[in-house]
Amino acid sequence: MQYAFYFDQSRCSGCDTCTVACKDWNGIKAGPVKLRRKYDMEETGTFPDLKVSYLVYSCHHCNSPACVDVCPSGAIVKETSTGLVLVDRAKCSGLGECVKKCPYGNVNLMDDTQEPGVTLHQAYKCTVCYDRLEINKQPACVGACPNRAIDFGTTDYIRLKYPHAVRAVDVNGFPQDSTGTDGSALPRPTSPNLFIKQKF
Repeated sequence: MQYAFYFDQSRCSGCDTCTVACKDWNGIKAGPVKLRRKYDMEETGTFPDLKVSYLVYSCHHCNSPACVDVCPSGAIVKETSTGLVLVDRAKCSGLGECVKKCPYGNVNLMDDTQEPGVTLHQAYKCTVCYDRLEINKQPACVGACPNRAIDFGTTDYIRLKYPHAVRAVDVNGFPQDSTGTDGSALPRPTSPNLFIKQKF
């Protein structure tokens, strides 16, 4: 089984409710680290006929996650039963190699403001609100979106429910899955599990 996210650009108004709900549920203090981010993807036309599309995403729980490959302490694993990529922060050495290699900027290191009193800021990333899944609830971002632009489930569920959605790597402007954020080439494509219905 492999879990995946779905994102409908035509429904997203860029309100940031999902990013706030994510930080709230996960107890993340104000600051630069966000487990879910919003990007302005495309702007077309001129006033008064202006169109904007957004892209909002978190960790894609890739089929071949670069963060797992480069973690020197084995703190990041891809679960075989769910396909989720999770961090054991107790094992993390805080070197940040995973941050450099994730093509999408989805792995973070906290700072002293967001984790006061912590001497070593370990890697942090989306867990799809695993604690919510265990009680049969959707991730916080999915439940919070007022326009129902986000969904979550197995890849089979996503493909069946949204047959016109495409894999994120096939969307123009989406980061390439063969280069880390440090510009280095990755040994193989990461194959992210995010499906998108494009607005334009």
